[in-house]
Amino acid sequence: MISDEDQERAEAYTLIGHLFKAPPGKETIDFLSEFEGDDSPLGSAVAALAAAARGASPDAVETEYGELFIYSTEKADTSPYAAVHRSGSHFGQALVDLREDLAILGIAKREGELEPEDHISAISEVMAGLIAGRLGRGADAEQAAVFFRKHVKPWMPTFAQAVAAEEGRPFYAAAGRFAQLFLEREVAHYR
Repeated sequence: MISDEDQERAEAYTLIGHLFKAPPGKETIDFLSEFEGDDSPLGSAVAALAAAARGASPDAVETEYGELFIYSTEKADTSPYAAVHRSGSHFGQALVDLREDLAILGIAKREGELEPEDHISAISEVMAGLIAGRLGRGADAEQAAVFFRKHVKPWMPTFAQAVAAEEGRPFYAAAGRFAQLFLEREVAHYR
């Protein structure tokens, strides 16, 4: 059994993975629009994400997603791939290192999955699984900490900050701000 705090952290990683894997459809946008925040910085980001969802349509979110993550390959700061951030190219050494660490943890790429393992959605899913005890050796805080320090901290906060700065793309700017503030909290958690 994991703590309520760890459950919330795992759910946040799951949400980040879902938001950045593909543009969310109407059902997810409607679900997000019901979120409520609080007075904390992260709670304010949750409220802003809900507000952005209320003002978004699936078509507009799909356009934002394409502009940021598919058609804008020259913008390395918003690339959803760790290798681009860490080694400057797709399929760099960061991806090799990640694959080795995933193998050690007994985690294999899903059959039929087209994205490489260093996509933000895949790394977020791994973090959620490690925290919740669904992957690796069960709920092992040290295992999650090592993975975070090696595969999340070196690039994902910078990625989230770059996405948050995309003011012309309101849905993903809000998603990026949520991810940015959550990851700042994670950096403090894993000190």
